[in-house]
Amino acid sequence: MILEVEIPLKFPGTTALSYIRRREVLKKLPFVKYYMDEHHPDWYQKTIRLTTPLEIEFSKEATDFLLKYITIYVSPAFASYQKVDTSYKQATTKTLDQLKEIIQCAEFFGCCSFMDCIGFVIAHKLNRLTVDEVNTFLDPQEGERYREWRSAFTRRRT
Repeated sequence: MILEVEIPLKFPGTTALSYIRRREVLKKLPFVKYYMDEHHPDWYQKTIRLTTPLEIEFSKEATDFLLKYITIYVSPAFASYQKVDTSYKQATTKTLDQLKEIIQCAEFFGCCSFMDCIGFVIAHKLNRLTVDEVNTFLDPQEGERYREWRSAFTRRRT
């Protein structure tokens, strides 16, 4: 007998839902696992279908990416820096802003190992940028202040 699980997820600004339907995915999501342990303590032994969606504060795209690859990506401790493009192929196609939202989504769900994987890809991409671009990515306001400071400093030196 196959035990089923179905947990709907609701996102801001859309009526479209995503679903957690695999127990192996649920086990890797501490936020959802704690919820299930508290409200449905027998979730691992019985078929569970929630009717009320859990509200997620991140985009559907970022959450769907996390749900799709959480069981595939392994910690960077076991991956080589030279193999970022092959170890995390799907993540390398994302922009830095998309990766930033994905890593924030992973933090929300409590997925530390997945955060490490995405952080590894972000670091790999940041390594190719200038200092100004890195500053802007990390904190857009700080990046602007840095450029103003650098411009003023350069003018004083000339």
